[in-house]
Amino acid sequence: MKNRYKPHIPDLVTASEFVLRTGLHRRSFYNILNKLKELGIAAKNQRQIDMKHQWVENYLATNGVGQRKHLEPVEPKNPKAFFHGKPTIQELQYFESFGKVEKLFLENAIKKNSVVALPLVEALINKIDESLIRIIMDGESSFVPQMCKKVRGGATDEDIKKYWRSEIGKFIKPVKNFMIKELKKHV
Repeated sequence: MKNRYKPHIPDLVTASEFVLRTGLHRRSFYNILNKLKELGIAAKNQRQIDMKHQWVENYLATNGVGQRKHLEPVEPKNPKAFFHGKPTIQELQYFESFGKVEKLFLENAIKKNSVVALPLVEALINKIDESLIRIIMDGESSFVPQMCKKVRGGATDEDIKKYWRSEIGKFIKPVKNFMIKELKKHV
């Protein structure tokens, strides 16, 4: 039975491990870590970097670290156990640390208000779509004929503008109230 799916197993290292592997200074480790935090790849309180992350590998390759060891994927010590769906302890530790990083990344994104709940977005888009359909359908059947009568009857520009504002407001005001209510639910 072949294992078709190879998940990304992070290779999280601390500053001292980074120095041993690459021969660079701790200052380089912290520069990389700060850059990862700025890019939103690493969590704000993270103290390790993933040596297998594409950005880190590119950074090290472009900054003259060609003699460093190539990081190979972790192979299971007992292939029989791996193929029967039983990962090794080392793999479980990697997945656990990767889960912690992902959790911290999501928590930071929530704190920075850079993520939005999908149900909120769907509800807002559906309400806007519903109101636009109402404007088109109701406007075509009642709003436009009444405006034409006003124009033919000799209404001034100000009268038509007032009529326009009042009629469109009937469609938009419920949408605004709905959006405010939905945003309060999710914030």
